[in-house]
Amino acid sequence: MKISKLGIGAVVCLIMVFAIGGAAFPSEKEIEKVNVVGHQYPPYQNPDQSGFQNYLAREAFYAAGLVADIAILPPLRTVEDFYDCKFAVCADGETITDEAKNKELDVRRQVYWNVPIGLMYYKPNLTEAEIKGLESVTNFSQLDPSMAILSYGGYDPYTEGGFKGAVEVRSFSPQQTMRMVKGGRYKLGFEVLGVTPYLVVTEEDPEDLKNWGFVNVWVYVPQYMAFKGKDPKGAYYEGKFNEGLSAIKKNGTYMEIYEKLYGRNNVPRSAIHDPQGDIREEDLSKLVDDDKFDMDKFLRQKRDATGTIVEFVD
Repeated sequence: MKISKLGIGAVVCLIMVFAIGGAAFPSEKEIEKVNVVGHQYPPYQNPDQSGFQNYLAREAFYAAGLVADIAILPPLRTVEDFYDCKFAVCADGETITDEAKNKELDVRRQVYWNVPIGLMYYKPNLTEAEIKGLESVTNFSQLDPSMAILSYGGYDPYTEGGFKGAVEVRSFSPQQTMRMVKGGRYKLGFEVLGVTPYLVVTEEDPEDLKNWGFVNVWVYVPQYMAFKGKDPKGAYYEGKFNEGLSAIKKNGTYMEIYEKLYGRNNVPRSAIHDPQGDIREEDLSKLVDDDKFDMDKFLRQKRDATGTIVEFVD
């Protein structure tokens, strides 16, 4: 899909004055605001700016004295509006992949968390032997290569992880992937941790959740905040975000947000990103090794409509 004309985009970015508006978080009237664009991906990024990823972004900016007003848009629109210079900051920097535009606009990306990607399946479509086989898998190389994987968004961590079968990108959303797997067209489907359970409970039939299974093997893919250097305030926002991200790691807020997604003492070590060693020792002690992540514990937490844990369950 053609997004914008490169030269025009660069000029617009250099002269654009951003109209900052909106969010009522927090309540201080005079605090500086930054407009951020992100794509809709419940429960991580909800339209009302709730969700794990939105909380990380907003808390990081707030710790540096800015309020982030995050516009949640469809994925392609998110990329279009960033390149068309309607926003200087994009919370989904991993989707900002046009190398020519990135060079022209001096796009810089900062990792702020690692997204867990795995596999889901629909038990009624499988034999008892197939289900037992999937429950015993400890890495992707052990998957039956006859079970083709349905992916979307261009992601394929499975082949690199040792999967010997076919990975087919023929879906455009989590909902479509779920429908195709449930319909028996594929036995395995792309899963960002918790998206399928969230959609089953909130949009489909909560009773159907017992029919879904999850291969408890995850790969952790970096998630980026992207900043447009050619924008007059791009470098400033980048500096503020990095400052705030470091601050929330040091004061414990970073880990608190993680626990509201994973549960207490169930955050996989590879899910965090802390190259500077900012996270407190007391918070690091709450992490578990990746192979000790408890999927059943994750699923039994009590959550609100945004996917956030409201009551911890052991």
